[in-house]
Amino acid sequence: MSNQLSLRFSLASMLVVSIAEIVEQNQVQQTVTKLNQFRNNSNTTNISVNLNYPKNISFGSTLDHINNSSLNNPTILWNAFVTCRIMKQQGELKLAAMDILKQYRNISNSVSAYGTSTSISNGLQQFFLLTFAYYPRKFGKKAGEGKGEWD
Repeated sequence: MSNQLSLRFSLASMLVVSIAEIVEQNQVQQTVTKLNQFRNNSNTTNISVNLNYPKNISFGSTLDHINNSSLNNPTILWNAFVTCRIMKQQGELKLAAMDILKQYRNISNSVSAYGTSTSISNGLQQFFLLTFAYYPRKFGKKAGEGKGEWD
């Protein structure tokens, strides 16, 4: 079961801030009578900020605080992005810094006839990604065009 509550604030399209709380609960009931049921809870608080200023540059950052019942300590994931639109807005150059605090972990819970186990391993931690995207055409109509089929 998963539930999410989120609040979003925007100042035109220049600043967008959102806060979200995600609550997840997983429960496994065993068919073998001598085995206990397995439960795992996870609560994630997410904060996201995007600043689109000046016109062709945007800055973004996300921060996730994750409490998982399979872990002793919470995990904090911080990602940051810088995007620049170039070539008359048809090209996009983006630099992303992922897992800046190096805290990402893989969590695997297993249930078998012999009991339950939790395996925690390091996943892909802190990496940087530079991407370029090209959008060859603009969608929509130009100013002054009449109404068409999709208006």
